[in-house]
Amino acid sequence: MSEERAVAEHLGCTVTELEDVPERIRPARKVVPPKQEEKKIDLTPPAANGNMRRVFAYLCQTRGIDTEVVSAFAHAHLLYESADKHNAVFVGKDEHGRVKHIHMRGTLTSSGFRQTLGGSEKAYSFHHTGSGRQLYVFEAPIDMLSYINLHPDGWQENSYIALCGVGSAPIQRFLEEVPQLEEIVAGLAGSIRKLEECTPPVLPVA
Repeated sequence: MSEERAVAEHLGCTVTELEDVPERIRPARKVVPPKQEEKKIDLTPPAANGNMRRVFAYLCQTRGIDTEVVSAFAHAHLLYESADKHNAVFVGKDEHGRVKHIHMRGTLTSSGFRQTLGGSEKAYSFHHTGSGRQLYVFEAPIDMLSYINLHPDGWQENSYIALCGVGSAPIQRFLEEVPQLEEIVAGLAGSIRKLEECTPPVLPVA
């Protein structure tokens, strides 16, 4: 039904008679604003500090993670200290080494600061890709590092993901891009819920 006919029926007249109806008593036309396209936010990693003293002090002394574990991720350019606030910066990269995800954590003992930068792609949250068949899933980067610290033998062979609150997108990406995976292990109770969003909670995963 056309707009003119709908207005005519509302006023109890024909479309032709509608032309004689004063404009002031006609129902106002609905103006539908044009749909605005979402602006893409470019991911801009924070500048790196000249050293990682605060990050090492927080992760190693406060959180009890071995320096070798922290160093491994720092040398892989997946972890650094920001120059401005001295936050721990956890980097997620794609298969070509391009930065796709940035998650930050405050390094002060009393700080609860956590932030994923705008422009980050959910599927590439902080992770390590190994050649083995197991994928370990965690809620936060520090949970992931802590688990590796407790189970250091051959940890590089396995794959690990910190979901950083983004849901199951990183798990789905791993299942698509890492064909040798046969088993997903939820490292923490908080991660089990995320895992159930991705696939039926049946291990191993075919």
